[in-house]
Amino acid sequence: MRRTLFGARSRVYAFLAALDRVRVSPRYRGLRWSSAVILVLFALELATGILLSLYYYPEPDAAYDTLRFLQGTVSGGWLMRSVHAWAGELLLLAILVHLGFVYFRRAYAHPREYEWVV
Repeated sequence: MRRTLFGARSRVYAFLAALDRVRVSPRYRGLRWSSAVILVLFALELATGILLSLYYYPEPDAAYDTLRFLQGTVSGGWLMRSVHAWAGELLLLAILVHLGFVYFRRAYAHPREYEWVV
């Protein structure tokens, strides 16, 4: 960490320096679980997205009408749309948690630096 970024006497520098020294035990298996959660949420997004695409037309004239049809007439359409929306939000959160695990466990370092770049 560069001392010139915030200054040596800054509280921000002290906080960042302390955060940089934090080590998470290698026995912690959160990285594997977060990967599995991301995979399940992505599969859910894919499945509900395909089902939604059967009824939804994204053209400006038909978008609102198809959305009303999907939520009001199609059996379980409201549930399919809600699951798709929530899975998208949770997928973003799970990816951020996974990136946090990778950073604090230093899983981006040798020999996995190429995986991190990809």
